[in-house]
Amino acid sequence: MLNRKEQLKRSEISEITLNLLKEYLAKQSGRLKPSSLGHRIRFVRSLFRFAYEETYLPNYPSLKLREPKLDKRIPKFLMEEEVIHLKVSCQTLRES
Repeated sequence: MLNRKEQLKRSEISEITLNLLKEYLAKQSGRLKPSSLGHRIRFVRSLFRFAYEETYLPNYPSLKLREPKLDKRIPKFLMEEEVIHLKVSCQTLRES
């Protein structure tokens, strides 16, 4: 039996269903970071949107695919000494 990736490779684009895409992406989620998985999902949606708009597909199976939620990064901040050093370096460069 073919694995999902091989099945996707050998399928006509019109034969690919939302469930097939979800299964493929679920397997990919085990080896990809959430941001990379998000890129993959955006690519798949873009490909299927193009195929739908150009009438290669009668429906748009990737419409319901959602990107994974990403953790929000905590912004880095400068210590007081670093701020003073930055101010001093800016003044000396400007005065030169």
